[in-house]
Amino acid sequence: MKKSLSQTIRIGLLLWVSAVLFILAGCENRTTPPVVNPVSLNIEVRYTQEGNRSLYLLVHDRGGNLLQTHVVDTSKPSPQTLHLDQVPEEGYVSAAQITRTHRTWPVEGDYDVLYVTSFSTKVVERLQDFAFYFSDWGWVGYHYTNHLEKRGWVSVSGSCPSEATYLMAYDFDIAWYGFNHVPCQNGSIVGNGRTVGSDLQTDGKISLVLWAMRSWTQPMGQYALVLDHDPAQDISITTGDYQSATRTWTVRVNGVPPAYQDLEAYYYIVGVRKGATLAGYSTANHDACQGATSDQLCARATTADLGDKIDARIMRVGLKRETSQFHTFTLLWKPVNNLSQDQSVGFREFEEPFESWSLSADLRKLQLGGGKAGKSQAYNFYAIDANQKKYLYIRVFSLDAGSQTAVFPVLPNAITQKFPVQKSAYGYGQITFTRYDRDHLPPYVVPPLNQTARALVILGSWGSLQSLSWLEDNTLNPEGKANPAPSDFQ
Repeated sequence: MKKSLSQTIRIGLLLWVSAVLFILAGCENRTTPPVVNPVSLNIEVRYTQEGNRSLYLLVHDRGGNLLQTHVVDTSKPSPQTLHLDQVPEEGYVSAAQITRTHRTWPVEGDYDVLYVTSFSTKVVERLQDFAFYFSDWGWVGYHYTNHLEKRGWVSVSGSCPSEATYLMAYDFDIAWYGFNHVPCQNGSIVGNGRTVGSDLQTDGKISLVLWAMRSWTQPMGQYALVLDHDPAQDISITTGDYQSATRTWTVRVNGVPPAYQDLEAYYYIVGVRKGATLAGYSTANHDACQGATSDQLCARATTADLGDKIDARIMRVGLKRETSQFHTFTLLWKPVNNLSQDQSVGFREFEEPFESWSLSADLRKLQLGGGKAGKSQAYNFYAIDANQKKYLYIRVFSLDAGSQTAVFPVLPNAITQKFPVQKSAYGYGQITFTRYDRDHLPPYVVPPLNQTARALVILGSWGSLQSLSWLEDNTLNPEGKANPAPSDFQ
């Protein structure tokens, strides 16, 4: 039987509508996948209301894909709390800030700046009173209350040895260090005093050792010792305050496999006084020495000779390999009851070093080779376009350390229109990745004083500026320390 024209049209229309509905259903499933194990979070944001800038709070899934974009209304008083629903338990919460600031490096000028800080959901859930704060000068910082770190800051003025260009005190963490430095000129501290800091002791006081330096890496063997100082009082140093008694310590790393005998060892001793690490106990230099056998690496450290003024000592031993493409570090933090001046450790006490890294062209995926161990990790990159005056810095904190692939978050169009997400857009970029064998966030924001800990670091760069000094970008992070740079992992 032949179908009428109207029947044919009606059947064809039904088939067309069914096909469209099928396609739309498929598109919906692809673009709005269900959130697995959703949680709700209250995120506090803090900011000043001055300045022309854009603030965002973002939600990402485990793969860093963008799920939610919230624009922070800075016309409202700070702080304000944003309630987030449907946050993946395996996802991330990120805060982003676009602002404009004047930079002196690599080319002086006014730069458009993007900062992004991202935490995995599981990390945020375990932090008490967690908050993002957007600083006036660009940083997206963070705050929480369940941590151990308390720090005292004081202003330093007075005298330096005549040949000194700096007074310097290094603060050692497991995977990197920060430094306090005071400029000197013609035997005096420059200006009206520079601020230095150290962790608070159990008595609320601070102690630190300020080494006289000819340059960043050349200690003069003289230091000013500050013990049990009230952080509410400034420090004034006289020429009679300088001492020169030092000790040299040697560490030998035994049983190094042939594949790793090209690594270089280095050594620091961390001093502990009244429950706090002593800033500046080790000098800024570290010297490799010749091993007694082919499977032994050797290094030396110099410290102030403080005798029983030190309650405990921690070995901080590093092994590093530097190539034109990347630097890799494996570090051992080991408290010891009786530290001898000639100490030995085994290579197997370290984590296996990273061997390689690569970052995808869209700045989204970091692929690592080697270094599989770990419980938590932190990674970041910054990139600079000196011609277009653009600077971006993205960092991620995560407890997902089992994968050899790390992902950076997808950013909304409002951001990517101003900051392209392609390596080719930036003439210079640096990537750093740190993996810990413990939780590097609370309760341990300061290094553990009585636990062995290990860390792995890999870093590399691309572009034409990689030969310039890493220290030229001397921005401080929210904790008041210098940004981790390649030398800061030593």
